[in-house]
Amino acid sequence: MSQDRQGGGASQVDGLLRRGFAALEDGDLKAAFKTARKLEELGHSACFELAALAHEEAGEIEEALSVLDRGLSKAPGVWILWQLRGNILSDLDRFDEALEAYRRGLGIEGCDRASLSYNLALSHYRNGDLDAAREALREAMGEDPALPRLAPEVGTALAPRRHAAAEQHARESPAHPTPAAADPAPTPSPPRP
Repeated sequence: MSQDRQGGGASQVDGLLRRGFAALEDGDLKAAFKTARKLEELGHSACFELAALAHEEAGEIEEALSVLDRGLSKAPGVWILWQLRGNILSDLDRFDEALEAYRRGLGIEGCDRASLSYNLALSHYRNGDLDAAREALREAMGEDPALPRLAPEVGTALAPRRHAAAEQHARESPAHPTPAAADPAPTPSPPRP
C-alpha cells in the first residue's frame, strides 16, 4: 500500500477523513470502520490510524495493535502510527516496546517531535525512569514553545493514563505523508476527540 491518495482525489480522501474521525468522536464505530475500509481501498495510510483508534475505543486492544503493525509494515514512514502504537503499549505497561515505538517515530522526518517526546516522557515516567522522563519532557518543551502550558499537568501527574494533551497536539500536526506528483508534503489528519 502506498501512502498517497490513489484514486478518488484529495477532496474525496479529505471528506472521508473528516467523516471517519467525526464518527469516532460520536462513538459510531461501525461508521468509523466502514470509512477506514474505504480509505484503505483508496490506498491512504490514515485507514490504519482510524481503524486502530476504533478498535481501541471498542476495547479490542490486541486488534488495534495488529492493525497498527499491518499499517507500519506497509507505511513505516507514518509517524502517527508509531505514536499510536507507543500509546497503546504504554497503557499496557509494555514500556520497552512503547519506548521503541516512540523512538522509531522520532526518526521520521517531519514527525511531531514535541508530541512524540512528550509521550516518550510519559512512558519513561511510568516505567520508573524519572531522569529519562525529565530529559524527554525537556526535549518536548524545547520543540514546541506552546507545550509549556502542559507543565502544571506534567508537574503534578506526569503520567495520565490517556495521552490526551499530546494527542491533541498531534491532531494539529501533519501525520500522513501524501506524495503528490510534484510535492511530497504531508497532509494532516482532521481533528479528533
